[in-house]
Amino acid sequence: MSDLQRYISNICQHFIFILLIGLMLFIPASHYLILAAGNYYNAIQNCIYAISLLLFITMIFGVVLGGLRFNAKFIPVLICLMTVLAILSTIRSINPNTSIWGTNGRFEGLFMLLSYYTIFLSSAILNDDKLRLNLIRTFLFIGVVHSLYGLCQRFDLFENIVIDRYASYHAISGVAGNPNFMGTYTVLLCGLASAFFYFSKTIKERIIYLICLILFLLTMILTDAMSALFGTCIMIIVFFVYLFMTRKQYSNYSEPFSSFKLLLVALVVGIFGLFSLLLLTDNNYIEQIIVMFEDLKNLLTGGEITVESGARRFLVWKESLTLVPTYWLSGSGPDTFGEAYHAVFPVRDEFFNKAHNEYIQILITQGIPVLLCYLTLYFYTIKKSINEFKRMYLKKDLKFDYLYIGLFIAVIGYLFQAIFNISVIDVAPFFWMILGLLSGWAWNKPSRFV
Repeated sequence: MSDLQRYISNICQHFIFILLIGLMLFIPASHYLILAAGNYYNAIQNCIYAISLLLFITMIFGVVLGGLRFNAKFIPVLICLMTVLAILSTIRSINPNTSIWGTNGRFEGLFMLLSYYTIFLSSAILNDDKLRLNLIRTFLFIGVVHSLYGLCQRFDLFENIVIDRYASYHAISGVAGNPNFMGTYTVLLCGLASAFFYFSKTIKERIIYLICLILFLLTMILTDAMSALFGTCIMIIVFFVYLFMTRKQYSNYSEPFSSFKLLLVALVVGIFGLFSLLLLTDNNYIEQIIVMFEDLKNLLTGGEITVESGARRFLVWKESLTLVPTYWLSGSGPDTFGEAYHAVFPVRDEFFNKAHNEYIQILITQGIPVLLCYLTLYFYTIKKSINEFKRMYLKKDLKFDYLYIGLFIAVIGYLFQAIFNISVIDVAPFFWMILGLLSGWAWNKPSRFV
């Protein structure tokens, strides 16, 4: 790479960094504006469109002039394929206008999908570990502010500033749309903070990130979102499996404030605090878990599935899967699930414009080929990440291990909570950014341009 190409690479990467920081700030700020003004309902999507366009221009500029390169062609090729399939799905849509812009209030049509893909690619093309780290540190800092805002909602603090549309539900929504979406947001935060806490190199950082993790977990619990709880449980399992597999690499147990000792203290305090919180706030998590397991048993054993089963999800899943023979190739069109579903099944207690399962949503609206592309992207990113972790340990290259472990755990948590939740413009851009950062590192093959 020439000096000019290095200069272009540096400029483009820093500009992408600034734009992604802007995305983190403007999305919640736009939602707060909507809540405060009761208007400007296109503020969030226009913000995403504008930043994505600038990201795309910057990325193309850097690639054309040789400053930016994808280390593995698999990533842009797969995204290009997903883009072509999304366009074809839009052309063949049962409602092309909806598929272009998305349904009112959701706005996840073709343009939003292209924005997600652009955010992913621009994050994946970053190759500076420090820029990646500073991006996630900023994301966590904004997450702290957002979580504190949510706690103010729950405990009725600063009512002149804090807006709470879900006060009657006693559930935190932040400025993420509703408690379920805030729950998804905290899943990403918890995954990142857990790794930053445990694998930090200094005592000061361990304590700071442990406090952040406790704050995020508290916020997640008070969203009362079962999907977030499920995703967090999977992350905890993955986290402890990872700790067991790498226990010899992190044998600092003799330190007074070792990560292991802090984790044990946090577990004891956390368990006691969790039960105290459930009792003091009349939280119905335990009841919801019992009901969910009963509903799941009925689903798997062919028992009765009602409108209320699985928090109003199981019947929609069961019925929507009968639409697959009709829409298996190109789907009903991006964001047209409600029209496709209710053209066959009646509106009962509510109109379902989403499948409440991201994978079924993709299957019905864009078809099997697109779903396979998504699953391929997820599967190979996870597989390549595991291979990179092995390489990292063999070479004792642990300087940024906490960053990539955090990205990995956060992606796993999101993918599992997505089984019970929907993609929304308040949170999905952050997932695609995190997935892009992880993919760019996981596919870190030596480049012939370097």
